[in-house]
Amino acid sequence: MRGDKKGWYKVSDLVVGAEIAVPSKTGEMIWDEIVSIRPVGREQVYDIEVEGTHNFVGNGIFAHNTYVLRANTMLAVEGEVHADSFVAPAPFASSTLMAEIPPSVLTADGAGVDLYKLSTYNLSVTQALAAALAAEDARVASLETRVEALESGAVSTATSSLLSSLSTTSLASAFSSLSAFIKDGLAQFGSLVADRFVAATNSAGTSSAGSVTVLAGNTVAQINNAYMATSTKVFVTFNSPVTGNWYVSDKTAGSFRVVLSTAQTADTSFDYFLVQTAGQATTTTATSTDSGPSVTQGTGMTAPAPAPATTTTTTTTTTTPATATSTPPVSDTTPPVVTLAGAAAMEINVGDLFTDPGATALDDTDGDITSGIVVTGTVDTMTAGSYTLSYSATDAAGNIGFASRLVTVVIPAPAPAPAPADTTATTTP
Repeated sequence: MRGDKKGWYKVSDLVVGAEIAVPSKTGEMIWDEIVSIRPVGREQVYDIEVEGTHNFVGNGIFAHNTYVLRANTMLAVEGEVHADSFVAPAPFASSTLMAEIPPSVLTADGAGVDLYKLSTYNLSVTQALAAALAAEDARVASLETRVEALESGAVSTATSSLLSSLSTTSLASAFSSLSAFIKDGLAQFGSLVADRFVAATNSAGTSSAGSVTVLAGNTVAQINNAYMATSTKVFVTFNSPVTGNWYVSDKTAGSFRVVLSTAQTADTSFDYFLVQTAGQATTTTATSTDSGPSVTQGTGMTAPAPAPATTTTTTTTTTTPATATSTPPVSDTTPPVVTLAGAAAMEINVGDLFTDPGATALDDTDGDITSGIVVTGTVDTMTAGSYTLSYSATDAAGNIGFASRLVTVVIPAPAPAPAPADTTATTTP
């Protein structure tokens, strides 16, 4: 009790010179002045509560209702403070920011944030961001230089072909970094997505698509097409029901056959589409001596092709060219095969160490050329997002093979908060 009888002191308010209520030798209450206060260390204490205005005597001092005090989490510190660690307690750790905090900065029990670890983490993230920005600035500056060269006409070669000039310019390298390769009139991509594909007709009347009619009573239709090779994939779609089975046979340079197991009682039409395999497309050219179509039926007679059907797509041919020859294949047009080591799609947590599994490259002429693989792209393990690594290998003939890997950096789910400890104090009478 305060000496001025205006209430009670908190223990933390006691100072030398203050008057407090103490029992006299006869048991009566008297007022006594505090002459000194000294620490006695950490000891076991008890929480005692009394009703109403009652009090009790503890260590020679009148006291009223002791109780457990919870630590103030909004701690303010001034001056220098030295400690092995500083931890932000549960109220901070359980906030909405908790979902964005990596586990590496949490305390061992997951209930708080070690401020030392957090500051170190923030510093590393800032340094990584600064490095990424510097690299991005360098790439932007390089791209601006390339664009200026293109606009001024500084990028050119002795030939007038745009595609041939791209193969020897920095622009081709820029496409290569995006897993797109342009060489010898071919554009090669890892994946190609388009709203619509259209098979156009060249100056010789050749197209990769066409329509053929098998006349009634026949079982074989031979189609001549300059784009056809033994390795070409042929896709056939019949436009009316067919009795019996059918198949594609006799695939040669410049022609193939569609064979029906049963002669049809009426004319039957089908559409076809030719797809070339990698390395073979550049060896096939069209040189037509007759712009008219030619389809040979299975009876041995040569019948005129049906009139083209009326369609709204003017870029697709409805018949095949009459005569076609193909140029002899060059010595090496097959690109090397690049094979990924490990998964093509990988996922790691922010802050984890990423080790690139790499890839191998084999060429049918040059053998193992793994040592020549060029890897483009980076993975920022400190920033969540998707990153693409591209692996390309070039053989002695200039053929390029490639593969790509997708690495996704994700923010891990926060560790579950531990159950709160039981803080109920024991009351001793």
